[in-house]
Amino acid sequence: MRTATIKPERAKQLDDLIATSDLQIDMDEIVDRALLFYFRELQRQKMRKEIQAFERQKPELLKKYFGEYVAIHEGKVIDHDSDVRTLNQRVFKRLGRTTVLHKLVTDEPERELMIRSPRLVRE
Repeated sequence: MRTATIKPERAKQLDDLIATSDLQIDMDEIVDRALLFYFRELQRQKMRKEIQAFERQKPELLKKYFGEYVAIHEGKVIDHDSDVRTLNQRVFKRLGRTTVLHKLVTDEPERELMIRSPRLVRE
């Protein structure tokens, strides 16, 4: 197992946060949550890049893979299949838990979804 060293100024900030917070949380939990947040953000950034790569390549993808799902990793098509589940299983077997875009190649426009969320208001 690897260990990491926290810079003294970050350790002081953590100590101050824990000392002044009403939360019952220790330093290990804070670091774990911060890393989880960081990893999720890296996954979002990678997915945005993969979507951009798909859009750039779309004219060529339509010619080669119309009606199929493609798996895009690091900007390249690494696999394709007519069944997304089969594709997902192959890609997972090959790469593990890596962020990969699985997308249907179609000429239909993207649907835009709007999700409304209730807002609680204090009275």
